[in-house]
Amino acid sequence: MNKKFKKIAITILFSIAVFFVIDFTAYTTDWLIIKAEHDKFGTYAPSYKYTLLLDEDPFSYIVDKNSFRKPSNEKSKNPPIYIFGCSFAYGEKLNDNETFGAKLAEITNRPVYTFAYPGFSVQHMLYQLDNMDFSKYPKPKTIIYIYISDQMRRLMTDFNQPVQNVQYPRYELKNGDLKFKEKIKFSYVNFYCLRKIYCYFQNSRAANAKFAEENYDLLEKHFLAINSKIKEKFPNSQFIILLYNPTDKEFFRSKKTLEDQGIKVTTTADLSPINLSNDEYKLKDSHPSAKVWEILTPKFVEKTGLK
Repeated sequence: MNKKFKKIAITILFSIAVFFVIDFTAYTTDWLIIKAEHDKFGTYAPSYKYTLLLDEDPFSYIVDKNSFRKPSNEKSKNPPIYIFGCSFAYGEKLNDNETFGAKLAEITNRPVYTFAYPGFSVQHMLYQLDNMDFSKYPKPKTIIYIYISDQMRRLMTDFNQPVQNVQYPRYELKNGDLKFKEKIKFSYVNFYCLRKIYCYFQNSRAANAKFAEENYDLLEKHFLAINSKIKEKFPNSQFIILLYNPTDKEFFRSKKTLEDQGIKVTTTADLSPINLSNDEYKLKDSHPSAKVWEILTPKFVEKTGLK
C-alpha cells in the first residue's frame, strides 16, 4: 500500500512539475513574441511577470493620477473639459502638445484634464466615476469619451492580454441593472495557459455576431450608467461620445437611445471625409498621428459647440 501511495504521489508531483514547466514556457514565449511586436513599433511591452498570484489591489492603476497626462492650460479660469478613453484619447506616442486634449485646450482656451490611459475601455470610465476623488479638480463643463471598436472586446474580458496580470474591472447585468463584478480571486485563471484559454473565449464572444445584440446592449447600459453618474457628480456638464473611425455599425442602433438621454454622439466621419486608415494619419502602430488632431479638433469644437 505504501509503495502504491508513493507511486501515486510521485506521479502527481511529476505531473504538477510538467504543468508548471509548460505554463512558464508558454508565458515566456508569448511575452517574447509580444515584446518583439512592441519593439518593432517603438511602444512599451507589458512587463514580464510570470506569477500565480494576481495583485491584491488590481484596480488601483485606474485611478492613479500619475498614470494620466499632465493637464493642459490648467491656469485658465474657463470651464474645464475632461477626457476619458484609451490610448487614442491619451495620445499614445504623441508629445504633450500634439494630443487631442492639448489641441482642445489651445482652441477653446479651457483647461483640459485627461483621465484616459492605454488599454482602457468604457468600464474603466465607469469605475473612475465610481471610485476617483474628483474634488481635487475643478468641475467640468464638458466630458468627452473617445470610443474605438476594440473597446467592445475589452468590455468583455478580464485581461486585455493574457500575459498582462493587470485585471480589468467588469460590470454585469443583473435584473436589468449594471452591477460591479468582484475581481477574480486566486483561482485557476491565474495559471497562464488556462488564463489564455479563458481570454480566448471571452474575446471570441465579443467578435461573434450571434452575441452582437446582447453585447451592444451591455455597452449601451455602460454609457447610460456613465451618464447617470455624470449627472449625479457634475449636473451642469455635457457628455459627448466621439466614435473614432467606427467599423462596428451595430453601435449606431444605440445612438438615438443615448441622444434621448442628452448625450451627444458624433463620429470622426461626421467631422471630416479624410480616410483615417491612410498612413499619413496613423503611426506605425496604428494610433492617430498628430496630424489627425490638427485636422479634427477644430471641426469637433465647431460641431459640438464647445467654444
